[in-house]
Amino acid sequence: MSKIDYTTVVTSEARFSFGKLFEPVKTQGGYERYELTLLFPHPDDLSGDELKAYEDSMQKLQDLAKNAAQLEWGDKIPQHRSPFIDQERFVDPSRPQYKAGAVMLRLNTTKRPGVVDHNLDPIEDPSLVYDGAHGKAAVFAKAYDFKDDNGMRSRGVKFVLQSVQKTRDGDKIGGGTGKHSAADHFAPLDKKKVGDGKGAGGLFD
Repeated sequence: MSKIDYTTVVTSEARFSFGKLFEPVKTQGGYERYELTLLFPHPDDLSGDELKAYEDSMQKLQDLAKNAAQLEWGDKIPQHRSPFIDQERFVDPSRPQYKAGAVMLRLNTTKRPGVVDHNLDPIEDPSLVYDGAHGKAAVFAKAYDFKDDNGMRSRGVKFVLQSVQKTRDGDKIGGGTGKHSAADHFAPLDKKKVGDGKGAGGLFD
């Protein structure tokens, strides 16, 4: 069993993506977990206090990851998967949220994380924590080293999600501001005008 140091670091502000914070998703291994991806800005786009917060946070995260690797493998650390992902591999004209050279972290946990707003009030409405909102996460690092059912070895370090703070709204990934629901865009229909769905003349029968 891996040795774990539960020292926690709070990240600097990032954009939320692929958030599953209120209802767990089932993995291919059959267990349930909560997930969140953090998309950090490129340091070239930061300055002043924001840049300092980013650099301090990244240094602490790197120290956590290094310590987790040493706890697992000692001084002879084997080649393993890093938790720090370059967004470059996902850059595409249809996905402007990614920027080459910027860091992405994929976080997960088997326990539902606490989620609060900028005032530290609990958030229970999933629609308020959408992909594209900005926030921070509290994490600790954990190494893993195992073989799957096919005998393939997997080694790496990951960050385990503990809690999340939404700091502010942002442009929703995929379009919109994230502040509107479907009901904000439509008006209720008169039932007499809705019809019975037979207007296609049996085309879909």
